[in-house]
Amino acid sequence: MITYEIDEEPAVNGVYACRVASGIADGMLEDKFLMYYNGRWTYTGSDQGYRGLVPGWIGPLQRRFVY
Repeated sequence: MITYEIDEEPAVNGVYACRVASGIADGMLEDKFLMYYNGRWTYTGSDQGYRGLVPGWIGPLQRRFVY
């Protein structure tokens, strides 16, 4: 089992599986892939910052796959 890191920021830039607040129902959580870069969460493939809180994350995830 892989567990979420909670209450701390990542030490490495990269793409993470993040647990964030759901936009559908208050108090519910959902998973999103976000990029952490230089102390800031952004959407993957974009320079747009993620506006919500990221209370939990797993990663960084491997992005390159070598055959």
